[in-house]
Amino acid sequence: MTDFLKIRIEQGQKLILPRHIIFVEAKNKHSEIYCIDFRRVVSKHPLKWYKFHLEEPYFYRIHDSFIINCHYFEHIRDGKAKLLGETYVPISRNKRQSFETNLEKYYNQVEILPFIPK
Repeated sequence: MTDFLKIRIEQGQKLILPRHIIFVEAKNKHSEIYCIDFRRVVSKHPLKWYKFHLEEPYFYRIHDSFIINCHYFEHIRDGKAKLLGETYVPISRNKRQSFETNLEKYYNQVEILPFIPK
């Protein structure tokens, strides 16, 4: 995975570490990035751009409007993925099985360590 993503924002460019991203949500023609420090970054990139810059199995598009960081996934409840904190993101019915397969790949590739913010 690349060290930083160069994100186009209203003011110019911003560098973000992919590991700091909890999820990305599509908003019309732009996207909003939600980070581990619970800040929100409004990006000028469409969600499709992130699909190509955030690698599977670490990140996964679980809905037409959401890409999540699998590291912050906790469990599925009522058709939603619970992420870090009390964040719930919807899972498309037709993507649930492929998401579960992706999680297996993710857990087989990474050693899960406790999260310690810097």
